[in-house]
Amino acid sequence: MRLSIIMLTFALFMIITLSCHSEPTYQPGGPYYYSEIAGVNYPFKPIKQISLSEAQSKDLYYIAYFDDKSRITKIEKYMKGKLRFSDTYYYDNAGNLEKVDIIERSGKTRTEYFKKIN
Repeated sequence: MRLSIIMLTFALFMIITLSCHSEPTYQPGGPYYYSEIAGVNYPFKPIKQISLSEAQSKDLYYIAYFDDKSRITKIEKYMKGKLRFSDTYYYDNAGNLEKVDIIERSGKTRTEYFKKIN
């Protein structure tokens, strides 16, 4: 009996742990609005989805777009209603990030390329 309780407790712990640490999935298309992004490397990951009206009431928000494989294809950062940056992401056939086109606040555009992993 005690072993059953321990096994059940462990199983519930694993289910909760795995569900909390899974990668988010995103619906294709956009625009979708977010209050934050995560990550220091490309592609950035939007978190804390909000409505359009919530975004418009904030000083800082992000707009994101996704492809049919739940990958982010574009993210824009807005501060006080003005575009601060825009990243457009491109992936190879294996799903690796291939390049990112970056539009900075100044309007300057640059492209970064990435090596293939597969």
